[in-house]
Amino acid sequence: MSRLEKLTLGDKACDHGIWANLPSSLTHVCVSIPAMVQNARLPTVAHEVTTRLTKLQRLELFSGLYFPPPVEVVYPPANPLDPLDSGLRELRLSHVTSPALEAVLVSLGRGLYTLAVHHLDVPPTQLTPYCPRLRRLELGAASIVQPELPHSLLSPTSIHAASLTFLRVHLASHVALEHLTASIGTIRAKQRLEGDHHRLQTLEVVGLFPDNLVGEGWTSGKGIDRLVEACKRDEVRLCVNGRPVDSVGNLWGALQGQTGREEL
Repeated sequence: MSRLEKLTLGDKACDHGIWANLPSSLTHVCVSIPAMVQNARLPTVAHEVTTRLTKLQRLELFSGLYFPPPVEVVYPPANPLDPLDSGLRELRLSHVTSPALEAVLVSLGRGLYTLAVHHLDVPPTQLTPYCPRLRRLELGAASIVQPELPHSLLSPTSIHAASLTFLRVHLASHVALEHLTASIGTIRAKQRLEGDHHRLQTLEVVGLFPDNLVGEGWTSGKGIDRLVEACKRDEVRLCVNGRPVDSVGNLWGALQGQTGREEL
């Protein structure tokens, strides 16, 4: 299998010492890592990606439910002038609870363009500072909410806002509506200040309404209005459950219309 590029390993596959035997030709790897083996396996994963699996562009680690990427993104190759760029461009994490997770981001975050997090035991603010090139950030449902999370997640000190072009927020991510609305303006202001080399183009909100509402302010009609207005003002395309929203009137229809991808 020296030419194998895409590999998915289901439950219990990672319990065997397979990482050293994986072909270096792999570009996409999706692996189930049960909670009881995450502490032992995550350092091995990071080591293999940085030293041997140098063609790998997308790595998906999950326990329990698997959340596939909403779109397939084409990424640039590793930067040969940057010795710390492993070439990994997309990291998707679901139900990963190991304390070793932050060390993984230290090793793999420098070249990441996409980070997707779902049901982690640590807030995303603990991970995003290690991703200076981040273009796409996907915030899925949260298992544990830190006290500062609703009001700090998208601040310039938590993410490298100047490079962000796509933001996906689940209604169960515990991101407060007012904070999300304010963050749109903050991110765009920072991007303009740094020359608009990158521009936040899309905000996508997903989730079952009203079942998944857990953040502050999402039941406020005026708050929703302000989000729509903020996106219009800063020319950010707003989508809800996969449907473009151009006005407050069609926002509610999009919230009620389910697409089958609300759990991402």
